[in-house]
Amino acid sequence: MTSPVFSEDQRHDLRALGVLDRQLERLETEALPGCIALLSASPTMTDVRTELDTLAANIRATHAQLARMARNHDVGAADREALARFYGEMSDDDICPEDRSDPSALLRQLDNALRAAERALSSLPQQQRRYAAASPAPIRRIDEALKRGWADANYTIRLGDEPVTSRAIPEPYPFPPSRNGAFADVIRICYEVVLGIRDADPARAVRAYVDEVRR
Repeated sequence: MTSPVFSEDQRHDLRALGVLDRQLERLETEALPGCIALLSASPTMTDVRTELDTLAANIRATHAQLARMARNHDVGAADREALARFYGEMSDDDICPEDRSDPSALLRQLDNALRAAERALSSLPQQQRRYAAASPAPIRRIDEALKRGWADANYTIRLGDEPVTSRAIPEPYPFPPSRNGAFADVIRICYEVVLGIRDADPARAVRAYVDEVRR
């Protein structure tokens, strides 16, 4: 996947808001890639539960069929021959040689698989996953990149011959977290890049982040 970058128009808009080149660099290299992962569509817990329910049901059905085939001792039965051919196609990597003639060995593996599926079901949270667009996490990444870029450009000290950038934020800092103003405008432009749409509206996420910071 190509790393997200600002268009020339977006760069112009960001510079007009007071964003420095070091901040632009930090946003593109640190904030935007992380935001893409955070804002990717996530499945609902209901959908995940449905998939696990289906998996468990299929394992139970396979277990029941293999158990039925193994119980049939009629030499001429089709299911008995089918089971023999099934085991005959298994290599030593698929099943231990000593278990090749023991149908219960594979049934035990299916029992283990079923228990794993049931544990996965029981561990699912009861509440739905929070919608990504309302999460403050992407806003936090953008805010951190803005602060680091500002420090890069404004607050550098030297130890010997090596420049060392402090993480302290010099005053006055023009992008304090706020629901409006320059901070919110920068966030909106970043969301346009990440989500690939114009007029992206991160208002809910901004409100959540600002409330988090002010606690």
